[in-house]
Amino acid sequence: MTARPGVGLPGTVTMREAEELAAEAEHAGASGVWVTDVRREPFLTSAAALRATTRVTVGTDVAVAFARSPAVTA
Repeated sequence: MTARPGVGLPGTVTMREAEELAAEAEHAGASGVWVTDVRREPFLTSAAALRATTRVTVGTDVAVAFARSPAVTA
């Protein structure tokens, strides 16, 4: 079994950059794309990455729950 590294997106990327970087990561064979919860809403950035990919796992590194409505976190 060969390990495939994932790619972390910084919290400063735009939605367009998230799409482009996620597509490049998938094309390069990455196993996943992970979004940092820093300045932008990580769930929207994750959605942009998902829109550009079909085979990689997309998620947040950490999502601060207490800073959001429970409905958003769910």
